[in-house]
Amino acid sequence: MLLCRLLLSFYVEMAEKKDLYWVLEGRGEGEVYRRLEELVEERWPGFARHLRGLVKDRSMYVNQLYSDYRERRLVERALEELRGLRYEKAKEAYLRALLMFMEVVGDKSKYDEEDFEKFLDFLEELPVRMAAEGRRVSELELGNTRRRLIECIKKFYRVNGWKIPEYRLRRLQDQLAWSYNEGESYRRVYSPEEIAEIRELAMQHLERYPQTVAMLMLVSDVGLRPIELIHLLEKDVNLEKGLLVRKAAKRGTVTEPWKLHPQTVKALEYWLQVKRRRGYRSPFLFVSPKTKKPYSRPDIVDRKLQAFVEDVLEWDWRGCYAFRRANVTLIAENIPPSMRAVKAAIRLFGWKTERTFMRYVKEKAESEIWKQIFQTLHKAKS
Repeated sequence: MLLCRLLLSFYVEMAEKKDLYWVLEGRGEGEVYRRLEELVEERWPGFARHLRGLVKDRSMYVNQLYSDYRERRLVERALEELRGLRYEKAKEAYLRALLMFMEVVGDKSKYDEEDFEKFLDFLEELPVRMAAEGRRVSELELGNTRRRLIECIKKFYRVNGWKIPEYRLRRLQDQLAWSYNEGESYRRVYSPEEIAEIRELAMQHLERYPQTVAMLMLVSDVGLRPIELIHLLEKDVNLEKGLLVRKAAKRGTVTEPWKLHPQTVKALEYWLQVKRRRGYRSPFLFVSPKTKKPYSRPDIVDRKLQAFVEDVLEWDWRGCYAFRRANVTLIAENIPPSMRAVKAAIRLFGWKTERTFMRYVKEKAESEIWKQIFQTLHKAKS
């Protein structure tokens, strides 16, 4: 009898034990991540608090960048219908990265630098694994995926107070396609000729897709991020003067007015006519046709533009940031070589320092600069 009780308690304890195998036994993806969240809550309570902090009310997510009181009140009234809807994509990204990390490294309560390096080795083989599975992924998308996974696991380590192999991560910065702004993936931007062709094709579909074309014209003209696009209000656009005032995505600071291309002005004028004809009363420039409410998430806008570019225009979609990088690169190549010009460009994009902008400036080697200096001096004196 005693033996039976001991065996029963042993099996009950085993059944209630939460580990990686228990997580993977969940039926369906939703159950797997629910169990993983329970495991995180039990093993790493600090990281569990971090995950809970990532879940935001969608209305607050859209509203967080408005600093002017009158504008904030205007936006809050327009966002009442979004109250209670939750934005959990950031938390899901962390859970996906953690599950992949645990499957690669193993199930432990505490991880170290060696475990992180094993995960980095796995990410180096990611293109080969994807190719073997028959998945076709662009280098840009692959670089973004690696970057997101690394950032999620770095946060997991830091919250738990574990040491990160900083030297290895610094070394990766010099390798290709590890980030969206490094290596070959960084150079996968649209050329000016490609942008002109995409814009010309898009304008041919203005009557059928007025809002999507207006979005694409703004993104390709100004280089707006998706989050900046959904924050735009009608009052941010002055079509008579062809000006746009944007709000920087990270700090909400208002930038200097941007002079819009005539094609962009035409697309926006037509979209606003359609918007009023359809009875959309939202103060936001762009609204969802299905709900007649403002877009609450930037990824929805990105997917909308991707579907339009790939399915209607039959072009490859490289992301909104490809247009943004093309714009900044063109500015960097054509402005005068002075700090005053650099500061003017910084104010246009709403950056805090010149460091971000200087990444786009392709500096020449010192030998080439010296050669150019002496050629100029000799030519002037001969």
